[in-house]
Amino acid sequence: MENNDLLNYTKITITQTQIHLVYLRGMTDICEEVDGVSSRLNDGPIMQETAQVLQFNSLITIAKQELAIILKNLLNAGFEWEKLYFIKQAHLTIHEVLKTYTAHNKKLREISLRSSMLSTEFADLQIELKAFRKKAETANTNAIRNCTAHIDKDFKKYYDTLREVDAAQSLRLTADFIMLLDKWFIFSTQCLEVDALSSPDLEQLETKMADFRIKLFELSENIKINSSNSEI
Repeated sequence: MENNDLLNYTKITITQTQIHLVYLRGMTDICEEVDGVSSRLNDGPIMQETAQVLQFNSLITIAKQELAIILKNLLNAGFEWEKLYFIKQAHLTIHEVLKTYTAHNKKLREISLRSSMLSTEFADLQIELKAFRKKAETANTNAIRNCTAHIDKDFKKYYDTLREVDAAQSLRLTADFIMLLDKWFIFSTQCLEVDALSSPDLEQLETKMADFRIKLFELSENIKINSSNSEI
C-alpha cells in the first residue's frame, strides 16, 4: 500500500474498532447475565466458549485499534525522534499481542476442528503467524521492546538501539501485522457462529429463564409468608 492508502486504512480501522468495542462490551455483559441465570439453575456456565472467543475477538480489536492509531501518527510524524517514539510503541504492542495470543491458541484450535472451513483457515493463519514471527525477529522487535518499553537505564544502549531501527521496515511490519489481525478478526467472528460453538439452545434457555423467574416469585412469596408469621 502507498502511504495515502495506509493513512485512509488507519482512519477506517479506528472508526470501525471503536464501534465494535462498544458491541463487545455489551455482548460480554449478556454472556455474564446468561451464565448467572444458568448457574442459579445449577446448570453451570453455558456461555463459556462464546465468552472465550469474545475475549480473543476483543484482543484482536484492541490491537487493531492501537496499531492503527500508532501507524496513523507514524505516517504523519515530521521529526525523526517523533517517528522513533511511535515505532517503539508499535513493537511493544506487537510483542504484547503475540504473547497474549498463546493463551487463546488451544481453545481456538479446538473450536476450529468442528468445521472443515474453520480448520483450514486456522491452519493457514498459523502458517502466516509463524512467518510474521520471523519477520518480527528480523526487525529486532524483542530487543527494541526490551530496551525502550520502560526506558533502559543504560542511556547509550537506549539511544543506539533506537538509532539503529529501520523505520521503513518497522512501518511495513506494523502494516503487515494489522492486515494479519484483520484475518484473525474474521476467523474469530466465524467462530462465534452458533453451529461452531457449544452454545445453549435458545428455546431451552428461554424455558430455563422462565423457570428461574417462577422460582424467584415462589421464594419472594415464602419470604412474605414467613414475615407475616413472625409478626403474629
